[in-house]
Amino acid sequence: IYFLALDEAHLDPENCVVIEDSSNGVLAAKSAALKVIATTSAYTVDEDLSGADVVLSCLGDPDGEKGCLISSRRTLEFEGVLGIGQIMDHFKEP
Repeated sequence: IYFLALDEAHLDPENCVVIEDSSNGVLAAKSAALKVIATTSAYTVDEDLSGADVVLSCLGDPDGEKGCLISSRRTLEFEGVLGIGQIMDHFKEP
């Protein structure tokens, strides 16, 4: 599905980030050469999400639940809420 979405939207995988919540979703996104942020849920907390670039308990809500950083391939300053600017900065080439 990611290959189709990239093709239909005329997008380059290098310019995309996917947020997934299952191991199958992570595998599909990575097979399309996409960057992946995975969030766990009650249904997927025991799944292997290690293929993702970042794994969080949730993205967090400024006015509510805060997320926890589970793993990241690169250093990520995460204080409970992950915003779009932070995502863009994280995946910029050094």
